[in-house]
Amino acid sequence: MIFTLEVDKHLTELTEKFSKFGEKDIKKALHKTSRDMGVQIKRTLSREIAKDVSLKLSTVRRAISVGPTVSLGHNHVVTTVIARGEPISFKEMGAKQFTYGVRVKAFGKTQVFRHAFIFAGSPRSRTEAASGHVVERTGRKSIKSGRRNAFGRMPNEPSIPTQFVSEKNQNKAKAVIAVYGPKRFEHHISLISDVFRNR
Repeated sequence: MIFTLEVDKHLTELTEKFSKFGEKDIKKALHKTSRDMGVQIKRTLSREIAKDVSLKLSTVRRAISVGPTVSLGHNHVVTTVIARGEPISFKEMGAKQFTYGVRVKAFGKTQVFRHAFIFAGSPRSRTEAASGHVVERTGRKSIKSGRRNAFGRMPNEPSIPTQFVSEKNQNKAKAVIAVYGPKRFEHHISLISDVFRNR
């Protein structure tokens, strides 16, 4: 995800003071503000995703990174926030197998997958079918047993990148920029600018 901080859009409350700021000071303040917002968006969305998907906060934080802040022109800077990673196995979410299927807490609630399994044969075998991952039978059915002859991991395992780009979380990111941006810019410009320093 890429977000942009632009002076005209996010600093409307500071228009009266704007003419007093030197261009060099504005650029420095914009870079610092953009970086701050990247960190704040990572913090906010990490909490939201961890809560929505039932993952550990530390797991989500490791998947989200804040890239460098770059200038794209006059008073226009961009900071990139990126979410990476494969779907998270239900194994890491404490999935347990019972006679009726597999139970796991995911997406904020306890779910039961009746045709899924962890152990080969029966739960008592304790022989993992796929390194402890939750799997279900796929492929064609065997003529003799009536069972499908292959198995694969569950298709609905949570994905941090998918959650990251959801409409809900994109709106959260925009709210962070709208509320947090002007405040941080004013903070940084007040520390940098000679106008404020020499009052």
